[in-house]
Amino acid sequence: MSDTAYQAILAAARVRFGEDGYRDVTIRAIAADAGYSAAMVMKLMGSKERLFWLVAPGVASTTGLEDERELVPKQEIGRELVRRIFARRRMGSGDPYAVAPLLVRSAPEPDQIREEIRERYLHNMAAIIGDATKDRRHAKAVLAILFGIAAAVHTLEAYDDGDDEEGITTFAELVQVVIDRCDGPRLPLPDESVGISAASHATQRED
Repeated sequence: MSDTAYQAILAAARVRFGEDGYRDVTIRAIAADAGYSAAMVMKLMGSKERLFWLVAPGVASTTGLEDERELVPKQEIGRELVRRIFARRRMGSGDPYAVAPLLVRSAPEPDQIREEIRERYLHNMAAIIGDATKDRRHAKAVLAILFGIAAAVHTLEAYDDGDDEEGITTFAELVQVVIDRCDGPRLPLPDESVGISAASHATQRED
């Protein structure tokens, strides 16, 4: 089996699930995006549910969180996190904070995918902002604010393009207040295996 086909199908599925959720995505649509037949997708992946588990935690991660790992000055992290939400809207690209709720709601097993995604987001955000608390309370607070901003910007379209700077400034101050409470070291993001146990169990395939 060609690894090229396998990777192309994963890439197509990652985009489709990230944009439309689980229920509204069809194998036929993924196949068309990848440039292969629906029969080939089923042969390689087995089922839509298995394909979802292969890519869903990665959708939540690779559509944005890794982009925030650059170590900007601590006093500017809040603005940078918020700025990127508005920038992704302007560029028409997927937003990790807007995508995650859709994935959880539409998943065949919502509780399990919720746990997978939550752990990845919390691990990454704690590393980005230096949250050393045992319960990662500051990372939770920052994520709660960012999820709300993403919903307002991407889903409700509450801000016109010309209002970007006003929104960024307002929300950056809210996020930065929480970040300033963190006194732990800012770390590289955790190993990519964190928070993807369900997907890793499904990666066994025949070549």
